[in-house]
Amino acid sequence: MENIAVNSRSPLDLVKLVPGVVSTINLETAGPGGLSNISANGARVNSNQVNINGIGNTDTGSNGSVNVTVSLDSIEEFKILTGVYQAEYGRAMGAQINLVTKSGTKDLHGSGYFVHRNDSLNANNWMNNRNGLPRNLFRLNDSGYTIGGPVFIPKVFNGRDKLFFFVSEEFQRQLSPNGTK
Repeated sequence: MENIAVNSRSPLDLVKLVPGVVSTINLETAGPGGLSNISANGARVNSNQVNINGIGNTDTGSNGSVNVTVSLDSIEEFKILTGVYQAEYGRAMGAQINLVTKSGTKDLHGSGYFVHRNDSLNANNWMNNRNGLPRNLFRLNDSGYTIGGPVFIPKVFNGRDKLFFFVSEEFQRQLSPNGTK
């Protein structure tokens, strides 16, 4: 997953890689939406469920968004079920999207990143060129970090083999591509 190019750095964009899934998600910019644009094996688009570490993350008031968005760099495992499920997946009959977050290890590890997308780096689309319009506005700056390792307090607690931590934080500044310059 670390080397797959994902638009807007949303884990929901990974559903497009699974056979039998039709996704009309427009993830040019990140956000909590997109769940209601996924259909797995012909199931209704409002019948999907997202779980993070086994806990439901679907906004039951809208059935089209998630409650919490998770940084792509903090996900260890992405699994989508599209067929017959065990009883533990009884809430929805559509796609069951399971995300498992990373955890710390015996050694200190971390990463940092900065993703920059700007309309000045994009080409104009065919329709705007035909109509003599400038490029659509589009700006996305996404920076963040991850750090994980053992909990160790000198002369007090040595959790090098017992207790671990993992922290991830992401900062997004974006301008949705709704108009022209």
